Amino acid sequence: MRAMNRRKHVHARETGSFWLSFSDMMSVLVLVFIFVIFSMMLSLAEQTERLKKTEDQYTEAMIRMKKSEAELNEKEQMLIYQSDQLSELTEELNNKTILLSEKEEELKKTLDENNVIILDLEKRLADEIEENENYKTRIMMLEGNKQAQQDEIDRLLVDIDKQKKELDALGIDYKNLMSYTNQTLLELENTQSQLASANSQLSDANSRLDSQNQALSTYEDEIERQQKMIEQMVGVKAQIIEALSNELSRNNISVTVDAQTGAITLPSEMLFAVGENTLSDRGEDYLDRFLPVYLNVLLSDDFSGYIAEIIIEGHTDSSGKAGYDAYLYNMQLSQQRALSVTNYVLRQEYMGYILGLPIEKQSLLRTLVTASGRSFSALIYNPDGTENKDASRRVEIKFRLKDDQTIGATEALLRK
Repeated sequence: MRAMNRRKHVHARETGSFWLSFSDMMSVLVLVFIFVIFSMMLSLAEQTERLKKTEDQYTEAMIRMKKSEAELNEKEQMLIYQSDQLSELTEELNNKTILLSEKEEELKKTLDENNVIILDLEKRLADEIEENENYKTRIMMLEGNKQAQQDEIDRLLVDIDKQKKELDALGIDYKNLMSYTNQTLLELENTQSQLASANSQLSDANSRLDSQNQALSTYEDEIERQQKMIEQMVGVKAQIIEALSNELSRNNISVTVDAQTGAITLPSEMLFAVGENTLSDRGEDYLDRFLPVYLNVLLSDDFSGYIAEIIIEGHTDSSGKAGYDAYLYNMQLSQQRALSVTNYVLRQEYMGYILGLPIEKQSLLRTLVTASGRSFSALIYNPDGTENKDASRRVEIKFRLKDDQTIGATEALLRK
């Protein structure tokens, strides 16, 4: 019984120990579990922080990417703009190259003409020099003859004086001798008269030579002055034509400036209805774009001092009207159209508000602008020789430099 109690007691003690060990083990497991949970929470917090940092980096990367995309788009737009600018500059360069080639051809032609004139002048100068040399040779010959005759006179005078002394010594009668002497003196006087005539001829020859040299020098100076004036005025006209072409092109006004004369042709249908002389709304709009650009170039400080006249010319085709003389009818129509454009541009409010000209430039413009009707005196023809009626109906705007007429007369003189 006692043994049985002892076993029970031992079993109970062992059972209590078991539960105590199990409780300790569970406590350890709970601690381990809490430690694992805490570690996982720490790891989760670190991963959350890293994830936030990653998200911030991603956001910053997206911002940089969007900024880069905006910069790339801006650069692409700039590249497109620069490409357009390059195309425009290339086209402008091509136009200037063509214009330069035309100018070079014109200058070469002018230089060839001037070379022909210079060669002719050099030939004439050589002829004048040769003639002058001939005059000098004749003068030298006359001077030589004069000296020889003077020496002969001196010798005769010495001989006469010697003979007179000999006759005085011999006591010879002087009458016959004086007669001979007088005759000799008359011959000497005739010789001196001839010498005076020769001297007069020599003086006339020298005078003519000086006059010819002076005239030649004056002629050469005049030719040089006129040549410089021609070169200057041709250069000014070329500068005006180039400035007009550049400004009209820059303002997207599609008209052609004549490379030789600077004339600009405006189609009539753009300004007037067929058979009418009143500007259309479309025509006024076009003039409002064209005239400020055109007149700002001609009236600029660089060129206004050279402009003598701005001419507005009306032209028609050869079509007439029943019951009217065709030429006179079109003369009146072309004159009225030129006057319509002139009246439009010379209005006080137009010059002031649309063109923006100061008072002095307005007064200058009124003195420069003229209107002219040409009827169908200057028709334009198709390649097959038939009349191009559309092209013939037009308004031309031209300018004339102050010395254009003088240059024309001078060129005609140089050609002679």
